[in-house]
Amino acid sequence: MRRSLVWLALLPPLAGLGQMQPVQAQADAQAAQKEIQGIYDRWRDAWKRKDINAIMAPFAPDYLYTWTNGQVRNRRQTENDYKGTLKSIKSIESLSISAGKVTVKGNEASNICIWRSTGVSIDPQGKHHPSTSHFDTRDTFVKTRKGWVFKRSLDVRAVVTVDGKPVADPYDPFGAAKKPKK
Repeated sequence: MRRSLVWLALLPPLAGLGQMQPVQAQADAQAAQKEIQGIYDRWRDAWKRKDINAIMAPFAPDYLYTWTNGQVRNRRQTENDYKGTLKSIKSIESLSISAGKVTVKGNEASNICIWRSTGVSIDPQGKHHPSTSHFDTRDTFVKTRKGWVFKRSLDVRAVVTVDGKPVADPYDPFGAAKKPKK
């Protein structure tokens, strides 16, 4: 009888162990949410400064970016694309980058990043145009010794306007890639 009472006394604390895991998972997700929003905040500031090194700093070496048209770009290609984008930016009037709800599974975290910007772009002929960008991107981060880094991005929505009109290709708003080089 005494032995069974000891087990009964242990049951309430042991029963609570199963509840610790969801509480810890929630705490991990909240911490990741804060850290990842911090990455987006630093990223936004880097874009405003047009600092390509700071823009690329939070990207894993094996990073992959999938555009809405299905094209997949690696880290080097993404960096080159961003360099071209920076050259086409005359000014950034507003830029917000926000993390949607972050979900953590092991050492990976994912969310929908919401990018909204307005500014002035420069076309290949040097003319200035008011422009807007609206990207919703499913970002996957991996936790490293240095913290969270971008592992994969998948654009789920990409809308760019130039002179108030939507462009056919949000990744090449002026059609520069389609024009023959002289």
